[in-house]
Amino acid sequence: MDRLPIAPATPEPVVSSDSGPVSVPRTGASSTITSVIAKYGVVIAALLLIVVFSILLPSTFATLGNARTIVNSSAIVLVLALAATLPLRAGGFDLSIAGTMVVSAGLVAVMSSKGVPWPVVLVAVLVVGAVVGAANSALIVGLGL
Repeated sequence: MDRLPIAPATPEPVVSSDSGPVSVPRTGASSTITSVIAKYGVVIAALLLIVVFSILLPSTFATLGNARTIVNSSAIVLVLALAATLPLRAGGFDLSIAGTMVVSAGLVAVMSSKGVPWPVVLVAVLVVGAVVGAANSALIVGLGL
């Protein structure tokens, strides 16, 4: 008796080129769900958390005051995330942004406690941040760190 061939678990490549067989990406419901989760997973999770807490704590969570508190407490993280976007998009992974923020915050605290006017503090912090950023980029680009 001849045996029937058993189909492989994964489909064989169906396209060939001069360099050999080329695998064809799978299509279907599972790949669509996976791509949606990969692309929008964080947003979906955040919306799910908002819905759950709004249902569990409607008198405290789903209020304008709470929304203001969340936005105000997230402002620093948002600024850091925006600053980290450019190096990440360029293919680098730069953790010095948080260190630069700490140096800048320390400078603001010291200068403010000494009675230095706010415009001077602002200019000094921007200059120090620019110098630290320039030195960091020179180390990364120049020395390949």
